[in-house]
Amino acid sequence: MYNLKYYSTIILMFLAFAALAQGENATDVSWDLVTEKSYIKVFTRTPEASTIKELRILADFTGSMDTLLTILNDAENYGTWVYKCAKAESIEPAEGYSTAYYLTTDFPFPMSDRDLVAKSNQWLDEKGRLHQHTICAPEDLPRQSDVVRIQSYEAKWVMEQTDKNKFHIEYISSVDPGGNIPAWVVNLAITAGPIKSFEALMKQVKQRSPVAEWNASR
Repeated sequence: MYNLKYYSTIILMFLAFAALAQGENATDVSWDLVTEKSYIKVFTRTPEASTIKELRILADFTGSMDTLLTILNDAENYGTWVYKCAKAESIEPAEGYSTAYYLTTDFPFPMSDRDLVAKSNQWLDEKGRLHQHTICAPEDLPRQSDVVRIQSYEAKWVMEQTDKNKFHIEYISSVDPGGNIPAWVVNLAITAGPIKSFEALMKQVKQRSPVAEWNASR
């Protein structure tokens, strides 16, 4: 029987990416603030249709939204910022989607690794905000015998420019890692991994953005 520390480590590794729902609906159900720093706020809530909590992150980035979009669309680079990502690669997107990718997360023995097939669509709304909606597409690639295919995953980003080299992100996601991991264990560790991923992402955006580099040199 696995102890709490073991389960928490497993879920932390997977849920880092679930820090890879639409902002307009974020106030429909109350959110609980669980972590707050000067540049990031993390919330959770339990939806009516599931026992696994949803995650909401509000973050203020320094840099260019174009740089962020480049990073989000570069699946081969996910291993540099997605916490505990074992492998990621772009795949041919279906018609109407802008990107698609395959990702695996290395779970410690004796648990099976998890893999995810996902598609993302991106667009600008009438207010100039950039949206990205990612859904799970588990049947789009053949299944591997040695991993558990994720069946339920959704993530939505809303990105809005707030200053010359500043922008704000609202990110909401839900994921079920599958297998026999109890929901209460998933909920216990649901925020730690995504925070690490977001902090690494923020660092990359700042370092790779031309605006950030120009300001740093002055």
